[in-house]
Amino acid sequence: MSTQLNPIPDEKLSVVQVAAEIRCHPNTVWNHIKNGHLIAVRFGPRLVRVRRSDLERFLSSYHSEDISGWFEMQDRTVS
Repeated sequence: MSTQLNPIPDEKLSVVQVAAEIRCHPNTVWNHIKNGHLIAVRFGPRLVRVRRSDLERFLSSYHSEDISGWFEMQDRTVS
């Protein structure tokens, strides 16, 4: 007899929990939701949750981008 583990349901986090986890202000999380960068699910007029898998996908998109040219120092001498 084989035993199969039931998959753990995708944890749903509040906006405040997401903000605490990624160390930012809740308004920043709301901005990402409103801009469509972070997917959130509305369960009622005042109840919004973010699935952990959506948060992980959001975070991984920042880690996978090539940011090698995002900041370039220019050698300038002041005379």
